[in-house]
Amino acid sequence: MKFHDKNIQVAKAFALNFDGQSSKIGDIVLQVNEAMISRASKLPTKGKHWSKTKRVKEML
Repeated sequence: MKFHDKNIQVAKAFALNFDGQSSKIGDIVLQVNEAMISRASKLPTKGKHWSKTKRVKEML
């Protein structure tokens, strides 16, 4: 999957504010769940589940 109109600052703000269910960027709250990710990425919802939120924050 490619994102043609990406914005690094917005992506970083999303990652830093993501709590596992939503992320607030400015006045906008973006809800994210497994079904949404599966639809957007075409990845299955089966298999090992684990949160990457902590690891992302450590990297940033």
